[in-house]
Amino acid sequence: SVGVGLLLWPAIRRLLAPLQALEVQVYNISRQDFVEQTVMPRTRELASLVAGMNRMSVQLKKLFSSQLDLIANLRVQTHTDQLTGLSNRADFDARLNSCAGDDSGRHSGALMIFAVQQLEQINQLAGRVEGNNVLVALADCLKASLGDYDQAVIARRQGREFAVFISDIPTEEADRLGENLFDAATQLSWLGQHDWPLAIHMGFTYSECVSNGPELLSEADMVLRSFTQVEVSEWGRFADIDGAEAPLVSISAIDWGAFTEQAIAEKKIQLNIQGAYSSTDRELSAYEVFSSFPDASDGSSLASRIVMPAFERAGLATELDQLVLTELCEKWQGKEHLVSVNICLSSLKSADFHGWLDEFLADNPVFAKLLTFEFSERMLRLAEHDIRLFEVILSGHGTGLGIDGFGLATSGFAYLGSLPLRYLKVDRSFSRNIHAVKDNQFYIKALVHLAEARALPVIAVGVESQADWDMLISLGIAGGQGYWFSRPQAIHQLG
Repeated sequence: SVGVGLLLWPAIRRLLAPLQALEVQVYNISRQDFVEQTVMPRTRELASLVAGMNRMSVQLKKLFSSQLDLIANLRVQTHTDQLTGLSNRADFDARLNSCAGDDSGRHSGALMIFAVQQLEQINQLAGRVEGNNVLVALADCLKASLGDYDQAVIARRQGREFAVFISDIPTEEADRLGENLFDAATQLSWLGQHDWPLAIHMGFTYSECVSNGPELLSEADMVLRSFTQVEVSEWGRFADIDGAEAPLVSISAIDWGAFTEQAIAEKKIQLNIQGAYSSTDRELSAYEVFSSFPDASDGSSLASRIVMPAFERAGLATELDQLVLTELCEKWQGKEHLVSVNICLSSLKSADFHGWLDEFLADNPVFAKLLTFEFSERMLRLAEHDIRLFEVILSGHGTGLGIDGFGLATSGFAYLGSLPLRYLKVDRSFSRNIHAVKDNQFYIKALVHLAEARALPVIAVGVESQADWDMLISLGIAGGQGYWFSRPQAIHQLG
């Protein structure tokens, strides 16, 4: 009987193979990986079953893709100016206020408001189509001129006015950029340019520490309004207005070369943490780490986002990421909560860093399972292939991957169906005052519904009031993070 069984085993394996393939296909479909079987079974009944599963997989893939498109289109319709494709006023204000209220630390920033002075006259003399052409041309000019500034927010705020906000930029660079943008904008023309040259006005303001978005807007607007009676192109700085307050501390005065080298050599870095809380019981569920650096010039601390460009220029960004992870691992001994960190783009693309991280996680297996790396949608757009390679390393050690600042990109969300993620953190601009913003409520509800299909938790960042938290809970959010729960604290205070 044993001999007969051995003889029959190859036939049994051939018979079971299609069933095993079906089992794998069903599992993949449950994970939103809508694969089709290419090898059909020989038996008619099984072939018919596989064909049916393939048809179902195709239909589910179309349905899932349509849901992704719905979310992306909803984002565009509610946050984009339909004429120019730029952000609209609501989106610009939300992003500006998001930067001003960022829990991770202070940010410098430059804000400019541009105005096409004779738009009404152009519409009257040449028609609204020509007026729209001028607006689109200015929008394209700003986008092209700011192509190297991924952090730039460009918007058509209203009618003839456009706004630009660039965070984490040194003073001198902001001044040069303002001049270049103004020069580029004044090169535009229209059909009646010979008889009536186009006039562009620009109001400029800069802050070493952006803490109040509306105040920054009012400063740039004050400069702009001072040119109301001027019929030629003109621009000015708020700092040049009599009575305007000068910045107390100049980040540009820092010797960045010495600063970065000293920070690495002497480990001059402070790790700060902020908790994320469950929506079901408001219990602490995880921490996020923010790095800051002591500024000897005035005793304050500089947030990582401010100094990271200096580390990148010095070629020390990867060493900084290694320092952060090493320090965090040491301080996280004996702790049980999940903890998340961000790393820079150069580390993500570095094969040497990948090798170092693989060994580091292998040497610290307990910490590895608690750790999550967060990436923005911008980084996904710039380096999706690198992130997928990075995820292979993480999965081998039980380390997670999450998306931070979700919802700011206007590109599709197809990666949600193929990239294994622990969670999505929705950008704070959607959380702020969500109890009063219907568009954001609809967007979050649709996003939560889509994420539930993948058992993917959605976490709201920047929660600052009970009203917003109650609304987010009603929309199905899995967790929240922000000042309403706790402010960032130095990691040594955690105990």
